[in-house]
Amino acid sequence: MYINLARVGHFNKYIGIDWLSWWYKRNLILFSNLTRLMETDKERIIFIVGVSHVSIVAKFLEESGLCEVVDTLSYLQ
Repeated sequence: MYINLARVGHFNKYIGIDWLSWWYKRNLILFSNLTRLMETDKERIIFIVGVSHVSIVAKFLEESGLCEVVDTLSYLQ
């Protein structure tokens, strides 16, 4: 859904792209802050965030190779 926001606006007025670039930047900030919290490979960090951010931030974490991303439901049930 978010990628289609890039289509909102007119030539030289990229309203959707401006919003989408802010949203993408926000996800990169979340990723960066999470990686700064990681001190050892033995610790666990629970990351609670809105559904629109979770999949992309998880993808950033997985692709970084810095940690293993685990669904918290397995711990909460």
